[in-house]
Amino acid sequence: MSRIWKIYVPVFVVITAAAIAVVDWRRNREKDDRAEEVPLDLDPKNMRGLSRVGSGFLVWERRTKSGAWEIWSKRLNGGKEYRVVPTESGRDHFCPKISPDGKRLAYVSYPRGSTGYPGHVGRHGVLWVMDLKTRKRRAVAPEARSYAEHRAVVWRSEDRLCFIDNKGFTQEFSLSTGQTTRLLKQPSEVFGYLMSPDGKHATSGTPEFARVDTEGQTLWHEQRQSGCQPYFTADSKWGFWMGGAGGPVNKMRLATREISQILQKDDERMHGKRNYIYFPMVSPCQRLIAFGASPDSHDHFEADYDLYLAHLNPVTLEIIGKPVRYTSFKGTDRYPDVYRTELPLGTRYVEGETTLDFAVNEAGKGNWGWHMTGKVNYEGNKVQHTFKKPGEYWIEARQLPDGGKLRGYVHVSPPAPPKVEGARREGKDGIVVDFDEPVDSREAVVKLADGTVLTNWKLSEGDLSLTVKLPEQSKDAEALVIEGFKDRAQQPNRMSATSLRVPKAAWPATDEGLVFVWEQVRGLTKLPNGNPCTVVPQGVAFWDQRGAMKLRGGWFDAPEAGELVSSECRKTHEVSLEMVITPQGNVKEKEDRRILTLANNDQERNLTIIQRGPRLFLWMRTPANGPAGDVEETSLAVVQKGYPHHLVLAYGKDKLTVYVDGQAAWTRNRITGDFSNWESMKMRLGASSEGKQPWRGEIERVLIYNRKLSDEEVAQHANSSIVMSGQRLPVKEGVVWAKLVEMSPTPTLQEFQPYTEALVNHLYEVTELVEGAGDLGVKPGDQIVVSQWSWMGAQALPAQKLQLGQTLKLRLQRPEDHPELGSLFVKEGLSSGFDAPTFHDAGEWDAALEGKGS
Repeated sequence: MSRIWKIYVPVFVVITAAAIAVVDWRRNREKDDRAEEVPLDLDPKNMRGLSRVGSGFLVWERRTKSGAWEIWSKRLNGGKEYRVVPTESGRDHFCPKISPDGKRLAYVSYPRGSTGYPGHVGRHGVLWVMDLKTRKRRAVAPEARSYAEHRAVVWRSEDRLCFIDNKGFTQEFSLSTGQTTRLLKQPSEVFGYLMSPDGKHATSGTPEFARVDTEGQTLWHEQRQSGCQPYFTADSKWGFWMGGAGGPVNKMRLATREISQILQKDDERMHGKRNYIYFPMVSPCQRLIAFGASPDSHDHFEADYDLYLAHLNPVTLEIIGKPVRYTSFKGTDRYPDVYRTELPLGTRYVEGETTLDFAVNEAGKGNWGWHMTGKVNYEGNKVQHTFKKPGEYWIEARQLPDGGKLRGYVHVSPPAPPKVEGARREGKDGIVVDFDEPVDSREAVVKLADGTVLTNWKLSEGDLSLTVKLPEQSKDAEALVIEGFKDRAQQPNRMSATSLRVPKAAWPATDEGLVFVWEQVRGLTKLPNGNPCTVVPQGVAFWDQRGAMKLRGGWFDAPEAGELVSSECRKTHEVSLEMVITPQGNVKEKEDRRILTLANNDQERNLTIIQRGPRLFLWMRTPANGPAGDVEETSLAVVQKGYPHHLVLAYGKDKLTVYVDGQAAWTRNRITGDFSNWESMKMRLGASSEGKQPWRGEIERVLIYNRKLSDEEVAQHANSSIVMSGQRLPVKEGVVWAKLVEMSPTPTLQEFQPYTEALVNHLYEVTELVEGAGDLGVKPGDQIVVSQWSWMGAQALPAQKLQLGQTLKLRLQRPEDHPELGSLFVKEGLSSGFDAPTFHDAGEWDAALEGKGS
């Protein structure tokens, strides 16, 4: 035993020491990980640190234990929370917005039980402005409404504010004169539009950022974005909004309409247990952003949202550091706004090595000692300092010998040359290049790839965009080279020579007779002559990752195009149409799914393209073909699910020319006559004029002319490089039978307001492979988490009637093939299956459930 003891004791000691070392290493690693994690508890130290950039306060809506909605406030340096607006029996207070000088608060008082959300359409409240020092308030409008959620005011100055009256008109109120002025001629039937402070853009509760014709007091509508809660920065250069359920927070540079993010969805700077983001608002000074965050719960009325603030670069709207948690109320805190006062020595945000001047206004009151981060010291009433390295710098000036202290702040970003955000064609001979910041072009050169120097170019949109006119002989140039552009930094950063690929030919190939054009969500919203080309998603319709229309039972409305197309084609008795479509649904032989309709109802149709089974058909109204255009129908083509198809058709003088996928299609055309009986009609894409017979798939590139294109022009459109380059492989999918093992609960409509669509995640066990599932890595016996539609257009779907143990036929597709769903609400309530692969069920859940057994 002694020999064994002598052998094993040292071994035991070594093993024990190693184990202790491993435990210590793990503990230290966990400590390091925790040190990098944003604390979930309130952190007064970080609040005080954030308030160093400037003192101030935030306000917000809070639902108290009694169920009342009140407006509360808190200082930036922390401390207690307090109610700002006195309670009123039978009323709730919403939509708080601080004036640019921080002296006043605008809010709306609604009758108890009503809100500014879509669930309470038609409700209104009293718009008040409160003096935050005296707490006296003034009724600005006895009947005002929000824009669909709780945004009701934009301060255009310290004296003027924009609001929406109960009839839907956009108005301006002057506090000094008491006068109300109408800003837009046309009201909104449901909610209304709020204007940017400079009056150049406007938005409703759906992110759009339409352009304002101030002289005509009308809107030039833009393509609407996914998400909600849009708003404008005080300098009117940016629009920002919630890009989807729980994130991201998007920003759009309004001059160029380039989109990027302020906060990502599940942003790593947030605590992982509270990173479901909503209600963003940028301060008037644009140095802070406030928002709410919950523990992965959406409900805007019941979820436990707490409020966060983050330091913001006012030039780029990029967050500096990490967000700081400001409330821990066990209930709903939402719709914050924040105000900060400027530091006496200012806050500066610069790029690269920069020399700045600082001065004390109290020059006659002795000498001043200066201290700057980095142990730099000066004396005098004014100083100059060069900041050479990126970082944050604090500037302090103290009156000598023992006087007061003043503070300033400088943030230096790393030097970087301008970047090209995009290049696109404009007309037949124009190219527009957008930069990520204003540029200096004094040493710039623009040329073609062959070295030909171009001189017909200029900067626009605040020097954010370069517009180039190509010479006649170079209209089909494939590449453009730009060099010598610099940024506006004090030490300018110069771009290296950059080659930009541009479309080989302009699309559309000709503007002659063009009455409607739509390419993708960032494309033209009006023709050069001013005719509108806006399309608006309705119901379950989205923009996909390329900006194409994606239809899942909804449709797209072209609100101003139907009347225009009808009248223009009636004048000429001719029409040409081009589309790129990708069918996704299974269409039965006896179903007529509408792809494009120019109609008012099923008895009055000018032009309709439908899918029946795998085939496309044309209905067109003439005196000989009846008011519905279906006395004689024309078969156009056979299409395949999942594949893009390019369609061009041209009609005039009883002759119809059709090209499908670049090839002339033989058609037995029996349609004859002119368009003398065409009337003003609605134009819809993806459904009938009444939103019925929905078609499932994608639509991109839609053209309509009021003339019959020649056979040569049709062939040119059918084979244009921009169309051919858009052809893609179909989305992979697998069909399986699977047993429902666990269900997430069905969400209520209130739970996912303001959306009208929702999905749920369910856990299934695969019982049988039908087709293609092996390519997705799925085999019998696997557990899979599947997202399925539960609500569409606020209508409950049959999927809500699923029962545990039921076996269903599922059409599985990967989530990454459906980025448009990332902006929607998904109910997640599973207690198992955390390691199971995730799929989306592309089945048609607004149709009857297909199942076997239970």
